[in-house]
Amino acid sequence: MTTDSASPAVAPEMPSSAERPSRVPARHVGDYRVGGVDKRGRKVIDILWSTKDFVIFRHARGISPHFSDDDDTSREQAGRYMRLGPDLSRINALLPQAEEGNQESSSATRSWSFFHTPNDFLYRETARAIANALTGDHQRAIEVLAFVEARLIARRRAQGQFQYLLACMGTLAVIALVAFVFEFFLPLPPTPWRDFVRVVACGAAGGFLSVAIGIRKLDIDPDTRWWVNCYYGVIRLTIAIVSAIVIYFLIRAKLVLQPLFTGASINESFALYAFAAAAGFSETLIPNILRRTEERNASPSKEDSLRSQ
Repeated sequence: MTTDSASPAVAPEMPSSAERPSRVPARHVGDYRVGGVDKRGRKVIDILWSTKDFVIFRHARGISPHFSDDDDTSREQAGRYMRLGPDLSRINALLPQAEEGNQESSSATRSWSFFHTPNDFLYRETARAIANALTGDHQRAIEVLAFVEARLIARRRAQGQFQYLLACMGTLAVIALVAFVFEFFLPLPPTPWRDFVRVVACGAAGGFLSVAIGIRKLDIDPDTRWWVNCYYGVIRLTIAIVSAIVIYFLIRAKLVLQPLFTGASINESFALYAFAAAAGFSETLIPNILRRTEERNASPSKEDSLRSQ
């Protein structure tokens, strides 16, 4: 009876294991818990690697180790870890930002990903590289980090290509919608301006086709923000539209492709739209046409030379 009555009085004075990590910064290897804070006050999102000599954990700004409780071993581990500095800085810059939500919501979020390689795999591979370095296998650590960096760069480039293509698709959809409105709801009279709207739509379609075909060859800077990739996509389709407008004006002014366009056949309109799409598709068509036009105007023909005599 004495023991039973004493135990309830002592129990409230002992902090539970679930409460301690959230209030007290971890000072030793065994103090680290998911949801707790490290010695610098950063919240521990996940424990990636844990041994009696060190622990590697994930926080909101990346991945960090906590060295051994033994001072000599800790100094040795710190020296090995510092050798990974340049490689780890590149990895931390490419790793996706960690989420500080609870474990249940984060696991639900990880159930679907845009990429085949999940984020947790890259986190744990990075932790494995740090663990190899802390145990003395520096070469193996460098190889693992090189693999992780290659995967991160590949996914960043694929992400950028998708954003670029998505921006082009959105721009094309807006232009097609405007052309659809002018075609069916606000029809323009059969004037050159009616062809102008169609030429713009065909140029945008040609530019999008060019991007869709060559998107896998598009080189994307892995450090570029998403809005920059979208901006470049909009600029690419804008260039396609401008190219289509330029060739439309050149044809209407009878400066190029004569006597193909003489106004005698209704099929010339379809040829005009086809050339507009080709101008949007090719980035070199309009510069080449303008260059040849400039050369032709700069050097008079033989007939003009005879007339001048």
